[in-house]
Amino acid sequence: MNGVLLGRRAEVAAAVETLGGTRATLHVVGGAGYGKTRFVDEVLADPALRGRRVVRGVCQPPSVGAFPFGPVVDGLRAAVTGLGAAPVNPIVGVLRSLLPEVAELLPPVPECVGTPADRHLVFRAVRELLAALTPVVLVVEDAHWADADTVALLRFLTSTAADLVAVVLTYRPGPFSAPGTRVDLGPLTREDLLAAVAEEDVDDLLAHTGGVPYLVAAALRGGVSVPAAAGADVASRLAEAGPQARAVAVAAAVVGIATSAQVLARVGGVSGGRDAVVAALRSGVLAEHGPDAFRVANGVFQRVLHDELTGPERVELHRRALRALRGVPGTAAAVLAEHARLAGRLGDWVDHAEAVGTVEVLAGPLGEPALPAQDLCRLAIRYAREIGADGLPVLTRLVDDARLTDVARAEVRLGRGLLLVRGGHAEGVAEVERAVARLPEGSAARGMVVLATPTLGRRPVAENAVWMDQTERVLAAFPDLRAPLLPAVAANRLHTADPVAWDMIAMLPGPSPEVAEAAAWTGHHELARGHCRPGSAIELVLDFHSGQWTGLAGRAAASGTAEGFLVLAWLALATGDWVAAERNLAEIQEDASTPVALAAHAAAIRMWSHRDRPDEVDEAVSHGLRLLRDKGNWAWSGELVPAVVAAYCREGLSDQARDLTTEFLRHTASMNLPSTVADECRGMVAEVEGDRKAAATWYSRARRASPRHSATRHAESAARCGLPSSNANADLLTLVDYLDHLGATLDANRCRQLLRDNGAIPHLRRGHRSYGNQLSPRERDVVRLLAQHRTNQDIADVLFLSRRTVEQHVANVLRKLHLVSRHDVAKTLTDDTVAAI
Repeated sequence: MNGVLLGRRAEVAAAVETLGGTRATLHVVGGAGYGKTRFVDEVLADPALRGRRVVRGVCQPPSVGAFPFGPVVDGLRAAVTGLGAAPVNPIVGVLRSLLPEVAELLPPVPECVGTPADRHLVFRAVRELLAALTPVVLVVEDAHWADADTVALLRFLTSTAADLVAVVLTYRPGPFSAPGTRVDLGPLTREDLLAAVAEEDVDDLLAHTGGVPYLVAAALRGGVSVPAAAGADVASRLAEAGPQARAVAVAAAVVGIATSAQVLARVGGVSGGRDAVVAALRSGVLAEHGPDAFRVANGVFQRVLHDELTGPERVELHRRALRALRGVPGTAAAVLAEHARLAGRLGDWVDHAEAVGTVEVLAGPLGEPALPAQDLCRLAIRYAREIGADGLPVLTRLVDDARLTDVARAEVRLGRGLLLVRGGHAEGVAEVERAVARLPEGSAARGMVVLATPTLGRRPVAENAVWMDQTERVLAAFPDLRAPLLPAVAANRLHTADPVAWDMIAMLPGPSPEVAEAAAWTGHHELARGHCRPGSAIELVLDFHSGQWTGLAGRAAASGTAEGFLVLAWLALATGDWVAAERNLAEIQEDASTPVALAAHAAAIRMWSHRDRPDEVDEAVSHGLRLLRDKGNWAWSGELVPAVVAAYCREGLSDQARDLTTEFLRHTASMNLPSTVADECRGMVAEVEGDRKAAATWYSRARRASPRHSATRHAESAARCGLPSSNANADLLTLVDYLDHLGATLDANRCRQLLRDNGAIPHLRRGHRSYGNQLSPRERDVVRLLAQHRTNQDIADVLFLSRRTVEQHVANVLRKLHLVSRHDVAKTLTDDTVAAI
């Protein structure tokens, strides 16, 4: 603890108050290692006791030997040199024979004294010497080891001490009758330890140390290692308690859980179990954890006791523990499995491991070469069906074990394949397919659901549909599988916008993350929100479309998911930050799920279109449509098809725009999809063909069925087709306010440009507000873009201004911010500063 006293503040205050009196005796009582010496140091260092002499001595253990009055004499020997010219009662001369090293500093032996060693004369002499040293504190440590003469002296001093003489005694719990104030030092509490370690580490530290201060100090210095002093401490405690107490303490260390005195006696091989447990409790090695429930006081003592055993002794004790605990109702199967393992009882280990059923416990016997083939197959199947994140190495080893039957091997292979799929490994789907081919239908259902999942891999959705049909037949034949598998089965159908999916979703008992993902990518955002798990990747997508952008960029970046990078790219596109958009789109890997990949292609098309890069547009269109047509799931085309149609219309390719719209309508005719994609595409085709009224109607329909932010694009398009009507102008002005508030700079300025082109926003005239040396809203937009190292042409494109106007804004910004060049903007302004502008 590096010299810092943990806790004890109330006890310190009480002790200081006691010692501040005219006459005082303080008893500091605590077990070995409970910090009695450290506590006394803290008390004596208090400013209220400053200036008091300290006479300090330590009693020695019986093994060292002791002489009469030893600790008091040791303390006085050093203190006598400080007497100086202070008057001393002549009786102090009695102590010359006990303090020969400083005898010349003491008065001569009184002539009237017959025998200088008479105890009552010694007692009075010590009292008078202390009185000459006042104000003084006599500290006698480890008084539980004091010899009879010292005990008698201490009782005399505490009963007849002079003014300004205080006595402090430290000792372990036990009988010690003397007047005074008692302070009991117990183990450190959770609240005490919070001053030294993080809250999440406190419970582990308490279990390891039991709150014993010297063990806590050792743990804080060296982690969970066993301090050298702990072995001697345990040995000393149990030596005093006796061999039977040691036997039950060792038994408790082996048993490892709180258990009865009867069990400890059986494991320890002692007859007087109750008495032995009482002695071990009094030693502090054992602790009570409820009625007739005892265990080793802390993890350190348990390791000391366990590590002192030889291998054969441990095996025998674990066998006894296994036999004894079997008959105790409520004993956890995991405890019995561990004792069976350590006792070398393989059959019992297998039985109890199966009763537990967790992968952590099952993995143990599965690694035993001597495990019979029948047991291996049974445990391997159980393990493969209970797969956890760490199970892949075990399953990879088992799949080639020659002892497995074909069915058991297929179960292991299925479990391995599912883990590979969960980890994003492409070979996982093939492994699942191999397993399903060799398993009965009921056992293969988990694998069939995976093979039916459209988002895994790039195989055509028609192949997924075959597995969907087969999975649903199995669920009809095996009703017990319906509850665990129905959410995934419903989600698979929903990914293809199959109307059947809604019947399945209605049967689900609660929200399903799989349904949320499928609903989001097929445009059913309200359904997705109802099934969405807070903090999930798909929530990022939903929040973007619904305009919930506060903190969205940070959450998306922290997610590290393909969906997160996609949302970051969308946010960058909304502000015209092409560098960030490109960077985040590049982060979306080739093996991202197909709907994410299609949405990324759509984002790339819109980005390159705005930047007037036709070659890159054509490449993104080609890649996106190839992926969509190869996969064959047009239910996921909600991002891609409108982006491609918009690109065709921009390039004047109305025939291609119309043909793609027709293709989309043909493929989705039987699907349960929102009409927004079809309405928007029809609107774009009508607009490029000159029918602005029809286009406005289609856009308005798309707007009504879209989530809030997605609807802004349709609202802008409808207003564009309705210009120059006053209603269209009003809609655009409303959009500008919303997009400005959202931070969608590019989108807001595009709407402003429409208004300017139609005379709805007149140029500034005399009398309009002058911003003086403050930045205007437009200049603040310029600052944000300059901070991204954007060129004047880039800024002009994003803000829909002429290059000449941008040059004027840049000059005003530099003047108002007192900067020399545009590069100083990026150097001077931090991200937080720019965000606050």
